Amino acid sequence: MVVRISVKLSRFALAALTVFVLMMGLAHVAKAAEISVPDSPYCKVKLDGVISPGDTDKLTAFVKNNKIVDLERYDPGYALCLNSAGGSLNEALKLAKYFQNDVVTTVIDQNDACLSACSIAFMFGTEAAGDYIGSKRAMHFTARLGFHRPSLSIPNRADYTDEQIDKALKVVLDSVVNLLIEANKVFFGHSQPIMTSDLIEKMFDHEGEDFYEITTVDQVGRWNIDVLGWRPPERMELHHAHNACMNILSWPVGLTTNYRPLNFASGLEITGFESFQYNGDASTGYKTARAEGQAARIALNTPSPAGDDNGGGQCIFSREVSTPSAEESYGPVALINAGIQGCGSDSSTSVDFGQGECSTYTFEKNPYGNAFFFDQFLSAIAMANPKATLSELASQRAFDEPVYMTDCFVLRNRSELERNKCSATVHKKGNGEQAEYFKTFTWPSSNKTIIAHDKTGVKINGKRGIPRDRQELGSFVECVTNTSSGNEFCHGVRRN
Repeated sequence: MVVRISVKLSRFALAALTVFVLMMGLAHVAKAAEISVPDSPYCKVKLDGVISPGDTDKLTAFVKNNKIVDLERYDPGYALCLNSAGGSLNEALKLAKYFQNDVVTTVIDQNDACLSACSIAFMFGTEAAGDYIGSKRAMHFTARLGFHRPSLSIPNRADYTDEQIDKALKVVLDSVVNLLIEANKVFFGHSQPIMTSDLIEKMFDHEGEDFYEITTVDQVGRWNIDVLGWRPPERMELHHAHNACMNILSWPVGLTTNYRPLNFASGLEITGFESFQYNGDASTGYKTARAEGQAARIALNTPSPAGDDNGGGQCIFSREVSTPSAEESYGPVALINAGIQGCGSDSSTSVDFGQGECSTYTFEKNPYGNAFFFDQFLSAIAMANPKATLSELASQRAFDEPVYMTDCFVLRNRSELERNKCSATVHKKGNGEQAEYFKTFTWPSSNKTIIAHDKTGVKINGKRGIPRDRQELGSFVECVTNTSSGNEFCHGVRRN
């Protein structure tokens, strides 16, 4: 049950009200915040409990008295763990300014929660980025992060004058305005404000116990929140590159409502050619040839996050996942900082990364010492399915190749005998013109139809198959006649 903040507007209570506005979602009366040195690999200090007026001063004094920051050498701030169900919005905004001025990275540790006013303070976490301050906030995959709107409950309104109520409402409005002003600031190295308008919109759509919680890869990617407690896959596969291209080009625009998993049929388009390919709304890609002294790369096109099937993103990624050493990592705490190398752009939305360069030239050796031209170090979380939950991220399920569903048909003399949804997988052996493909379609009955494109030609369920001419496919992606049974198997329905 939510404890609503009921304010009795006596002269003394009204004076107290003008000091702060409370935001809380509590199942019981929570304790005041305690500040301590935790046993955690992620942070040096922890704030645990309700955020109350004066907590910023308490935190500042604690850091100084316990010598959390070494003032005798350059020590760019520290990391603070937050575990709070809410409290004073005004005090949360004071904490936010303190985090910016003193370079404090915000963290929600394993199984902890940061809700209501705490979530606002959390979003203002920072790190040193050279001579500048950049955004840095992180949550463990088991943690809770929830947003909701500030509220003021006034019982027995008839007991108070209109002037008293107006003053109380002004306090609330002033606090919200201050929040919007601070949230609209932009940190160094980021094109988006600290709290984007769509996150604020989500926050104001929820109140009381109804929190807008951050639970998916799409949410943490969109709002630049690091996730702790997981490791990326050891290598990048084609479906990882597809996810990364769509995610990185979608997140600056908004949540990925236009996400489409890598179409299994695109496996047939993977070639060694040095050019981009595009096929309607299905993403296609190729693995670049391995040049001397150059790591293999994956290049592909994807549908645009703007929903423009004639546009779309172009990306090139390194197949290897790079994890910087402890010496290469910087900042107040050694948070997980694994990533991938890449570049890309989407002309439909004017979003790009890696300086907008995306060609084979991008990955040529730089004579001035850098490994490649114009590529950018990116978070490896982008390789995950954006719809995956944070727990699936930690279990690696977020990186699994998706199960593709398609329409399967059995025809006789071009007349439909059977039609149903079936799952499909494609496996490739070899490269270039020598490549062989094995496609397995599983019907709801668990029966399988297997089409093999190998060196001897086309087979269907082990029997010689005759593929239908491309010009006669109509709406189908592929049709193959079984010369033994005389039946024709078709799959997929083209959108255009």
